[in-house]
Amino acid sequence: MRKKPERIETIRRRHRGRKLWLLIAVDTLDPETGLGLTGRLLAKDPDPHALTPVALKTKHRHLAVECSEDMPKDTVCIFLHVSPAA
Repeated sequence: MRKKPERIETIRRRHRGRKLWLLIAVDTLDPETGLGLTGRLLAKDPDPHALTPVALKTKHRHLAVECSEDMPKDTVCIFLHVSPAA
């Protein structure tokens, strides 16, 4: 059964205090900023690198990696758009 989309901020809030990285399949984007508004949690882990295998297997075109806490000051986020192979 497919999970119902929820606000990304709600997903982050639910995991607050656990210091987790969240892989989210984004369903709706903010038309002005291009940031995700709603989505479904695909995976969570304290190690952000553990999300990579799940991200590579998913068929979702828009993914977000969020931190359940405020982003660590020594961390940089890079956003990639990967087109499916022809």
